[in-house]
Amino acid sequence: MKKLLFNNLGFSLMELVLVLALVSIVAISSFPMLADTQAITLDGAARKLEGDMRYAQNLSMTTGNDHGVRTTGGAGGTTYEVYEVATDTVVTSPYDHLPMSEDLSNTGEEYHGITFPASDTVTFDDVGTPTAINGDGSFVLRNENGDTKTITINNSGLITMQ
Repeated sequence: MKKLLFNNLGFSLMELVLVLALVSIVAISSFPMLADTQAITLDGAARKLEGDMRYAQNLSMTTGNDHGVRTTGGAGGTTYEVYEVATDTVVTSPYDHLPMSEDLSNTGEEYHGITFPASDTVTFDDVGTPTAINGDGSFVLRNENGDTKTITINNSGLITMQ
């Protein structure tokens, strides 16, 4: 019988060095993808606001009561809310049953650093047409890098994001 000269229960030094080299190459190549999260954060916040505007519009059409979206805190503010115009109360979210007041500075890392350069308001009537627009009919969101996303509401009620 042959006598075992080597213990094959572990990894050799060469195998460990190769695995560490491969892991470090993957880590270094993925770092640039993780560095620019500000653009992703801005896009996510804009899509959320766009969806909440559409919800206010649909709520106006289904209930027959005017609803709207407004930013609060003036220029540089970070909060917006969906509200019923007649009672001036914030609408309850159908998802989590909390008031639909979104503070973009208070959502952890999800929307950190997003602000509204101006104070804007839009309300919708019972057919989804905007009835009162404060400003030029657009909501602008800005991140810390100065990048912006604009959500525009035209006279027929079409909501678009650029």
